[in-house]
Amino acid sequence: MLFLLPLTSVVMLVRPLARRLPAQQRAAPAAAAVAARLLTGQIRGSPRVVASEPAERLTLDSATPADWARVVEILSPFMKDNRVAKLEKVAGERRGGLHVVLENVHDPYNAAAVLRTAEGLGLQHVHVIESVGHCDFPSFSTPRRSIDNVAMGASRWLSLRRYSRTNDCLEALRAEGVRIYASDCPPAESDGDDAHAEAAWHTNRPWRGGEGGKEGGEEGGSDGRSDSRSAEIKRGAAAAHAQARPIRDISFAPGETVALVFGNERRGVSAQFAEKADGMFYLPMSGFTQSFNISVAAAMALHAAVSSGAFPDGSLTDDERNELLGRWLLRDVKAARPILRSRGVEFVDY
Repeated sequence: MLFLLPLTSVVMLVRPLARRLPAQQRAAPAAAAVAARLLTGQIRGSPRVVASEPAERLTLDSATPADWARVVEILSPFMKDNRVAKLEKVAGERRGGLHVVLENVHDPYNAAAVLRTAEGLGLQHVHVIESVGHCDFPSFSTPRRSIDNVAMGASRWLSLRRYSRTNDCLEALRAEGVRIYASDCPPAESDGDDAHAEAAWHTNRPWRGGEGGKEGGEEGGSDGRSDSRSAEIKRGAAAAHAQARPIRDISFAPGETVALVFGNERRGVSAQFAEKADGMFYLPMSGFTQSFNISVAAAMALHAAVSSGAFPDGSLTDDERNELLGRWLLRDVKAARPILRSRGVEFVDY
C-alpha cells in the first residue's frame, strides 16, 4: 500500500538528517550547482564562460609565468573588484628577500605566532623542517580553533615548504643562492623546571657544543665514519656559536636573499645548521631573565632585519607577484577548476 505524505512532513523528516551530514558533503552539491550556473552564464552579473577542451595539463610547480598571468586574467572577473584590489596591493608589498626557517619547533602555538609575525611584516617564504617531529599547522591538517586564533589565518597567505631532513632544506636554500643566518640558541642548562625551559629561547648562556649532529636519524650509525663526521659537525658548530654576533651588527646587503633560522625551543638549531650557516646571531639581553619565547625572539629578529632597509617591500618580481596572485585566486575563487578548464587551463595536482 502506498502512503503519500504532505510536503511539509517530508521536509520535517529530511531536515534533521541533512544537519548530520558533514559540511563538505552539504557544500559539494551547492558548489557543483554554482559551477554549472557559472559555466552557462545563469548567475546575474557574472562573466559568461564558454566551455572548451583543455589545451594543456599543468602542475602548480611547472606552470610558467605566462600560465600564471593567464590564470589571473581568467579568474579575476569572478571575484569582487575591491577584493582583487586588496590581493594585488598585498602581493605588491611582499618582501621577497627575507625567508624564515623553523627547524623542529615543538609547540604549534609558537610556530603559529611566528607565521603571523612573518605575514604581518610582509614576508612570503617560510621553510619548516620536521626531522624530529610533526608540527601541526592550521593549513595542513584539521586545525584546533585556538591555534587558528594565534595564527589569525596567516598560513593561508604564505608560501610554506616542508622538509623531513635538515639537509634537504639547506640544499634548497643554497640552490636558490640564499644566505643563511642561524639563531644562536644554546641548549638550556637544566634548572629543574623543564616545563618552562621547553618554551624558552635562551640567548646568553655559553654554548658548550652539547646537542650534536644527529637530527632525526640523518647522521645515524655507529661506524667510525659516522662518529667522525658527527664530531666534525660538533666542532664546526661550536666554532660558529663562538663567532655569533648581535643581530644589529650583521650587515645585510641590499638585493641579497637571506634566511633567518630558528630552532627547537629547548635545543636550538641543529649542529648541522650551525656548521653550514653563513653566520650566527643572537639577541642581547640586559635583565635577569636569560630567555625569550621563540615567537618573541623571531619577531624581534625579523623586525631588526626589516628595519635594516635591506629588504624593502614590493621586492617581488612581476612574475613572482603574478604567480602569488594566481595561487590565491585559484584557492579562493569558487568553481575555479571548471572555470579554468573551460578556458583551456587545467592543473592536474589541484
